[in-house]
Amino acid sequence: MRFMRLTALTLIILWTIPAIAQEEKRVMTVDDLFTFSRAGDPQLSPDGKYVLYTVSKADWEQNGTVTQIWRVGADGTGQVQMTQGKESCRSPKWSPCGKMFAFLTSRSDKTQIWLMRNDGGEAYQLSDHDPGISGFEWSEDGKTIYFLASDPKTEEDKAREEAKNEVIVVDKNLKNSHLWAFDLETKEEHRLTEGDFSIRSFVISPEGGRIAFTAAPTPKVDDNLKIEIYLLDLGDKAVEKLTDNKITEGGLRWRLDGNAITFVSDSSENLETYYQGSIFLLPLDGGEITDLLPGFEEEVYGHECMGQGKILFSANTGVNVHLFMLDAASGEVTQLTEGEKVISPGEVNKELGKIVATITDPLSPADIYIADIESLKFEKLTEMNPHISDIKLAQYRTIHWKASDGYDCEGILILPPDYEESKRYPTIAQLHGGPESSYKNAFSTNWGTYPHVLAGRGYVLFQPNYRASTGYGDAHMRSLIGRYFEDDINDIISGLDYLIDEGIADPDKLACHGWSAGGHLTNWLVTHYSDRFKAAGSGAGGANWSSFYAQTDMHYIREIWFTAPPYEKPELFRAKSPINYIRDASTPTIIFCGAADNRVPAPQSWEMYVGLQRYGVVSEFHLYPGEPHGLRKLAHQKDKVLSELAWFDKYILGIEPEEKEEK
Repeated sequence: MRFMRLTALTLIILWTIPAIAQEEKRVMTVDDLFTFSRAGDPQLSPDGKYVLYTVSKADWEQNGTVTQIWRVGADGTGQVQMTQGKESCRSPKWSPCGKMFAFLTSRSDKTQIWLMRNDGGEAYQLSDHDPGISGFEWSEDGKTIYFLASDPKTEEDKAREEAKNEVIVVDKNLKNSHLWAFDLETKEEHRLTEGDFSIRSFVISPEGGRIAFTAAPTPKVDDNLKIEIYLLDLGDKAVEKLTDNKITEGGLRWRLDGNAITFVSDSSENLETYYQGSIFLLPLDGGEITDLLPGFEEEVYGHECMGQGKILFSANTGVNVHLFMLDAASGEVTQLTEGEKVISPGEVNKELGKIVATITDPLSPADIYIADIESLKFEKLTEMNPHISDIKLAQYRTIHWKASDGYDCEGILILPPDYEESKRYPTIAQLHGGPESSYKNAFSTNWGTYPHVLAGRGYVLFQPNYRASTGYGDAHMRSLIGRYFEDDINDIISGLDYLIDEGIADPDKLACHGWSAGGHLTNWLVTHYSDRFKAAGSGAGGANWSSFYAQTDMHYIREIWFTAPPYEKPELFRAKSPINYIRDASTPTIIFCGAADNRVPAPQSWEMYVGLQRYGVVSEFHLYPGEPHGLRKLAHQKDKVLSELAWFDKYILGIEPEEKEEK
């Protein structure tokens, strides 16, 4: 009997341990958002024994994120931080011999190339280029490093600075980027390209005698559609222009035989712009550019040319990102990975048949993985955030619903950790930016959406991949052309109705928020559906498309969306501007924007705020000094999260916020 009593007691204890462990877990807090390390950019050593990667962490002393380079063995052992200090180190690249690696850092004021031995020791500065370096690649023999750098200040520039003449002549004296070569033996550098163009990216040919590069007339973002592909002969330094079209070319790769270049462009097979990314082939014998994935529904991210005419590529499939293999000769496409996750390939080593990547899913922060290309059975090499085991995380579900016009929609539903089927919950529609983007099954501590924090506080989150999103085919993405705030809004409102009908969302406790294009949508919703939303958060949102056109650094994309500039279709621009319906707004709205935002400039947020104030709508405007389109300073990110949380709690739940903690 004694034995049986002890056994029963033991069973009770064993049954109780998981429950106690679960109870000991806590929900994610705002402070937790800034404790997670972000791993990325994995690079496999030439001998396959090590992987370099970057780790980004919050540094409150510097009020920003600092990135350093780490290394781990290809067997998952020996994880070690390689670079140290207050300055970020990025873009690690192994030397061809594998005994050292180069990286970029601004430790010496300007961004330069530094070297470090793999077996340890101090890193040392290699280049000393004025005004700094933006990107680089090793030559195949390891004797040369090719790099990109913008043109330095002229003597006239320096004289004007000396005279304290701070006048800016718009679009004048722009600094183009050009190619340079650094000789590791002589420690001398020499310029490779000249001309009225600015190089965006480059890639060295398999035999090492040529460099293919993309360039636009200027470094301006608005010149994206003027990007073309060029070829530099390293022997005679001759430059040949290979393309002449109106599409954006990028992600250049050489076919292994050196007779063709492949690239990614958001174009149709007829080379028309504003389509999902696809892979194109550019023969160097004068042949026509060919779309290698005509009719492919997913959005191509990146690719690598393999042997035997095969191309390995990653693609956005809507809520996931997976790997595919294309047989360029037959056009056959095979999906190689599956599951609810996001796979971001790093280096593909064709000689070793290995691939390294970062992989994340809704409950797992990104870590570094390695796999044989043949099997693609990924093995985890790092565990960057073990403290996640202490946190009760939200539940993710991929959901589908029909819009009011019968269109099939997809998105992500995020539920509180202790979600109960029998209850209705306050629900926040989170609207992604872009709009050429999509919500995915990835772990997020982003200050824009902070899903695990919101879900931990009892909110349900609705992330619709509305029409205009990517990953669902060209028709889905292009549906907003001439029809902004039509199909996209239909999908959002229909999705909320679906959640209400399913007994999930509380119709009396709805909110919406988003940044950039998500801010545009939020502004439209609060001026057209104010009776439905109790609170809203508009981040860097557009209010007036007519004034927006002249203020932004990307004019061409507005012309695509509205089929013309505002000077030709003023009524359409006016009809699609939320500010012109401001008298219909009543939703309490908090607004956020960076004062140095060139993409959706602060005057757009000012227009929205002044309009809401004029008509007595409860509103608040947080303007962040010096910030661009995305907030970079930790104090500003935290202010955005805390202020928005307090806003939602007050106007959705009726909870008066406590005094905000110090930033």
